[in-house]
Amino acid sequence: MEDAVRPSQDAYRGVYERGYRTWAALWQREEEAANDSPFETSSIYSAFPNHPYFPSRLLLDKSLSNVVVASGRSTWNTTTSPADPRCELPPFQEQMNMQVAWNFPTEVVLRQDQGLLDKKLPALFAREDSHHFPVLFLAWAYILSARWAELIPGAQEPTYNQDTRAPSTASAGHHDDDDDDDDALPAHPCTIHEAALAAALLIPIAKLDGARIELPSPKPRCDGAPAAAAAAPSSQDGQAYLPWDEEDGEEEHPQPLDRLLTLSCHPRGAKALLSSIFFQPDIDCNLCGAWLQGSFAFLDSDAAQEPQLRLRTFVRRDPGLAFLWLGAFITGAEARCVQDARAGWWKTDLSSAAWTGTHVSFIQGTVTKPPPAAAADISRADECRLMYLAHGPTHAVPPLFPFAPFGRTALQDADLDVRQHTQCPALHRLVYAGFVWDCRGGGRNVKQGACGDGVADDAALIRVKASELSRVAEVDDTIAVDYSGLDREDGDEMSEIVTRNIFCWLRGDDGYPVAERALRQHDWINDADSDDDNDDDGPGQGREDSRSLFGDTRLSRWLLGVATGRCNSL
Repeated sequence: MEDAVRPSQDAYRGVYERGYRTWAALWQREEEAANDSPFETSSIYSAFPNHPYFPSRLLLDKSLSNVVVASGRSTWNTTTSPADPRCELPPFQEQMNMQVAWNFPTEVVLRQDQGLLDKKLPALFAREDSHHFPVLFLAWAYILSARWAELIPGAQEPTYNQDTRAPSTASAGHHDDDDDDDDALPAHPCTIHEAALAAALLIPIAKLDGARIELPSPKPRCDGAPAAAAAAPSSQDGQAYLPWDEEDGEEEHPQPLDRLLTLSCHPRGAKALLSSIFFQPDIDCNLCGAWLQGSFAFLDSDAAQEPQLRLRTFVRRDPGLAFLWLGAFITGAEARCVQDARAGWWKTDLSSAAWTGTHVSFIQGTVTKPPPAAAADISRADECRLMYLAHGPTHAVPPLFPFAPFGRTALQDADLDVRQHTQCPALHRLVYAGFVWDCRGGGRNVKQGACGDGVADDAALIRVKASELSRVAEVDDTIAVDYSGLDREDGDEMSEIVTRNIFCWLRGDDGYPVAERALRQHDWINDADSDDDNDDDGPGQGREDSRSLFGDTRLSRWLLGVATGRCNSL
């Protein structure tokens, strides 16, 4: 008898092979490219123009003893045409909190090990003009901290340890994490500057992980010239080294740096972006363990440990995150991100995803519009999307993990909002429309989306991962697969956690349709005994409770959910 949740051995093995071959194919492509030319990316200073930045009157929450928090709200439209009169789903807002200051510094240790960076990224740092890199890193940390002190009300100027025998520390308040562009064979000091900026932006991730950053002590240049001369900023191709923007007649404002600083002040969002390269959009929750196990069977192999090729492979997966990964490799954040991804334990951040155009979760997808005659059921992925867009009380928070639920639901068993908007002529998807900061005096400072008018359709801005390689690798049996990492028990355990979580989100409050009894009673979803003996089966025959997920669900709670759904659909 076919299992309702757990995939077959053949399906598991096939997805394991796909994960392995996807990363092997990416590695092979970068291995070939590395012999011909350096890897190039767009400028760090022009990255993420849609990202908000701190206003001058930012409201800070200092109620906690160890952290200071700034807040704002992202606005989301529910259709690709926000003013579409054919749809009644209104826009909604989500609260965003950023930890902009802590009560302890980040430790930066300078070691007498000139090969420290060479071992991490030999093609980038095995050059004489990179020996001053730690100086540039600390200089950028100072610049970011100083700018942070200007923007954050009540902040103090950065301080540094004067004992040369003691570890260096970054400012206690500065949080930074963003992307960089040049990661291989820099041809001039400016690219070393950008690498140093990329690393400095990831200082807050080290703080979040409770880690310290280790860099080699600066080394004198062989020609006797002072390192400071090589460290001088430069301008290339007529572009200002630190470009300035002018907005709405206000005084000049260094928006590129401020956007990077704000992204850096949200390390949880930055980590979610880094982890997103391990998300494959068409892999369902019950097979995510097989996908990740196959992926890391290759990435953990001896053949995939050369650091420069490893960086290039990660960047190839999503080039838009290039300088973010460069900074992660330099600061050591890469190891923790890979560790979390290997376990399948990373969270999504939809605001950071929208600001950077990154595909982080299935919930960002467009709801399929089937022909009316064929609309007898709906995929559970689309069901989740519509329930989140409807934003009822029990679905106002997005799913925790990025992988979609499998299977389909009969429309007559679906929530009332889902039924209505499946037939709605509007095209439904999650569309970022802007961000509002909470400011002092009860005011708000609005940083709108890409269009600048609050009507920002980000459909074209979400980057597609290198999924074409996945499809090729799936059938390319010329890439030999190492099956020594295939462990069905461990992979299923990972898939079980993600599957239980997404079905808890989807069905937890209203319960399961009777037609889904096999799902509810499955070990992966129901980890407790159930005493429900309803024998009615088939679609449209009612719903069973989900006490295995939430404890006893009372009838009044179920009725409240139904009443709320009806009110939201009218």
